[in-house]
Amino acid sequence: MRLAAALEPAVRRGFFTPAQWDRLCSLAEVDLLPTPVDLTTQESRAVLAHAEGLLTGWGCPPLTPAILDSCPEVKVIIHTGGSVRAFVGEEVYRRGILVTSQTALNAEPVAQFCLAHILLGAKGASQASRRYGAEKSLSTFEDGWATTGIGVRGATVALIGYGRVCHRLIEVLRPFGARVLLVTPYLDEASAQALGVELAPMEDAFATADVISLHLGDTPDNHGVICSRLLSLIKPGATFINTARGILVDEAALVGELLTGRFDAVLDVTWPEVPAPDSPLWTLPNVTLTPHWAGSLGRELTRLGQGAVDNVQEYLAGLPLTGRIDPTMAARIA
Repeated sequence: MRLAAALEPAVRRGFFTPAQWDRLCSLAEVDLLPTPVDLTTQESRAVLAHAEGLLTGWGCPPLTPAILDSCPEVKVIIHTGGSVRAFVGEEVYRRGILVTSQTALNAEPVAQFCLAHILLGAKGASQASRRYGAEKSLSTFEDGWATTGIGVRGATVALIGYGRVCHRLIEVLRPFGARVLLVTPYLDEASAQALGVELAPMEDAFATADVISLHLGDTPDNHGVICSRLLSLIKPGATFINTARGILVDEAALVGELLTGRFDAVLDVTWPEVPAPDSPLWTLPNVTLTPHWAGSLGRELTRLGQGAVDNVQEYLAGLPLTGRIDPTMAARIA
């Protein structure tokens, strides 16, 4: 099998250990594309013309019909990252090309990130830190052992959306004894009960939860769905977490609610990304702003590289491809 790798050098080094890359090269004849972010060059087209598979990474350009025409033998696209929406369109699926991604593997660090902030939010850690810094005394905390509404056991956690990250988050939350509300049209009551969660309308989830974590896909019908009406329902002392996409939230309305100090927010994504220099999100004491940091980084990336190597091995063995994207589901996958 000849595999054309549309990977910039930094991406290849970040996603594959030397041993993983050697394993990949033992499975397939790997040709590094000389211009991985421009597949229209004569040099890249010469490589693509003989490729049966395409190994892609961050920065891969859209696979236009013209580019696909230049690689007529390609039968499988194996993506080292999560979402393929930026470069894989309907034409790829129409031609019957198989597509895989490492979305399930990338869900693990996102779920870990969310779990950490859910636990801290339910504990009221940020509010306690601000109060402690303002009062510089332990005296007002001496009755903290009796404070109601503190702690994850018995807390209500609302998960908005249901995908790989949310499914994993349900699993890792299970030992902590929280009541988990799930907002999704894709599960019935029996399926939710089997997962140990309760289905809830969006309004009820926002009004009752101690922590709200957003996991909707970045589809046009979800843009701005977290609107001012929903944000106004968040109760005092709660925490709102967004590791999905900033465009899902009416950010002006969110800023307006956060300015009241009523609740906390953990925002790993914003819209626009990066926030404007004068955005209150940079300075509000009840906002934790992180630079799209929840997904795989550093040591976590090689897990995705290993997933791509496994996909090549599965393809060559004629096995079902782990992480294969169902073309009928592609339109609503983030």
